[in-house]
Amino acid sequence: MVLRSDRGSEFTSTTFNSFCEEYGIRRQLTMPYSPQQNGVAERKNQTILNMVQSMLKSKNVPKEFWAEAVECAVYLLNRCKTPSLKNITPQEAWSGVKPTVSHLKVFGSVSYAHIHDQRRAKLDDKSLKLIFFGYDESRDVQVNEEAMWDWNAMSETVHEKANDAAMGDEKQQAAMNDEMQAIERNETSQSKWSIYKMDVKSAFLNGVLEEEVYVEQPRGNCEMIDEFKKAMMGEFEMTDLGLMSYFLGLENKQGDEGIFISQEAYAKEILRRFKMEDCKPVNTPIDCGVKPSLHDMGKVIDATLYKSLVGCLRYLTCTTPDISYAVGLKEHLGICILHGRCNFYMGFKKQQIVTLSTCEAKYVAAEVATCVCHAIWLRKLFKEINFIQHEATQIYIDSKSTIELAKNLVHHERSKHIDVRFHFIREQVREKNIELIHVKSEDQFADIFTKPLSTKLFEKFKKLIGMKDGRKN
Repeated sequence: MVLRSDRGSEFTSTTFNSFCEEYGIRRQLTMPYSPQQNGVAERKNQTILNMVQSMLKSKNVPKEFWAEAVECAVYLLNRCKTPSLKNITPQEAWSGVKPTVSHLKVFGSVSYAHIHDQRRAKLDDKSLKLIFFGYDESRDVQVNEEAMWDWNAMSETVHEKANDAAMGDEKQQAAMNDEMQAIERNETSQSKWSIYKMDVKSAFLNGVLEEEVYVEQPRGNCEMIDEFKKAMMGEFEMTDLGLMSYFLGLENKQGDEGIFISQEAYAKEILRRFKMEDCKPVNTPIDCGVKPSLHDMGKVIDATLYKSLVGCLRYLTCTTPDISYAVGLKEHLGICILHGRCNFYMGFKKQQIVTLSTCEAKYVAAEVATCVCHAIWLRKLFKEINFIQHEATQIYIDSKSTIELAKNLVHHERSKHIDVRFHFIREQVREKNIELIHVKSEDQFADIFTKPLSTKLFEKFKKLIGMKDGRKN
């Protein structure tokens, strides 16, 4: 057995070391200030801490009782299913007995422990008022989960529910039905959304908003939108500009098929500014096999003019990401994230470290380019809006050696020098949050951000990332 821990005094004491030696437990100590080397334990600590904070806040329990809250949180986690144990609880894996949850109560509630007849006189109270801080073998206790202890007045307070559970469920269901009917009527679940634009005059004079603002989801009808506009114009000096057609150089064409975003006017302005209106078009932004290099015998150019041109072209990648590699974003990492058939995120960033092989570069790219991090973040986001993703997120990589490196937990000559933080992907594969799938190079359309392509592949990948010729609409 191997035990990995940090270098806290509780893990490095003579008594603990002697205990490990006696029972044949091998020790692995992480380096100072490197919690990522013990990521599983650190994340579990964070989970427990979040539970403790919620438990203390929900009943206004003083922080002095944090130890009791930690013990209660661990007790609950040991009775919750976990994927790493094939959907059984840690308590069941340890004892072989499926635990019951009928006795679970809300932490910090007011409770009443029965006083047996032998321990009280006839007129004494039959129960002792206590605060529920955890679980033991005693079951002769009644807990009032609606009550909480006022630690300032040292008295009990009871918070009554506004409606009972049945009435709350009926109202919630009715609200959900109304919302779904409104969505179906207005087809807001399809591609017929509209974007409106309003201009706030002297917005910089309004200062910084420090209050929390809560916005109720609108039903999607025009009357509510008009009411919202009037309310906003009543609070601020605003101008209703109608349907958005232009914003920060981005042109918006809104129609029945959806919203088409382009920078046609900006592209023409670039051509005019740099005197290239009469230039000849080409099929790809850069030829295959071409590697820009420094020539001492080359023509000296205006560095300021060149930087200005590159800057303009980089802003043009907002709607034409297919030119990102050609305009100087080389040696970067590119990702595309699809939800169903919709490509709703494209990202590319410059690689921050030097890698020693293609396998290592792609392995690091799978994380540093935020591919895995974005996937995990999106899974959590969908969970918050009740779109729980049970299946693993599929990540397509065109390198079999990279996939094997992510699955192999043993360090070897090819990977021992890779920083520990890059092995986050291994944990996600092991926990079945993501699945790495091999894809052929001719189908890896993220390559449009990272390398020169032939005309055939370039046109194919442009369609796959959702680019269209707006002149044909």
